Amino acid sequence: MQTMPFSSARAHFAEVLLGVENAQEPVLISRRGKAAGVIMSLAQYQALAGAPQSFAQRLAQWRVDYADEINEVDPFSQIREQSEGRAFSW
Repeated sequence: MQTMPFSSARAHFAEVLLGVENAQEPVLISRRGKAAGVIMSLAQYQALAGAPQSFAQRLAQWRVDYADEINEVDPFSQIREQSEGRAFSW
């Protein structure tokens, strides 16, 4: 990770931001020789923080990520009662 003094980062902010976007490498900003902050691309931030998703979106992504690991079509088929059940009417 590249380290840059605050005064230099401020003076060349457009170039620093462009470099962060292109290189996908964050830049550590120092003030008086001590780390003060980090500039990173939006893609890096979203990967780190996790983009907010609804439950349905997370479930759909989980299915995409882990569908190959599930061998059964219905994982509850062995424990679910197979009878038709009782008659019901309103």
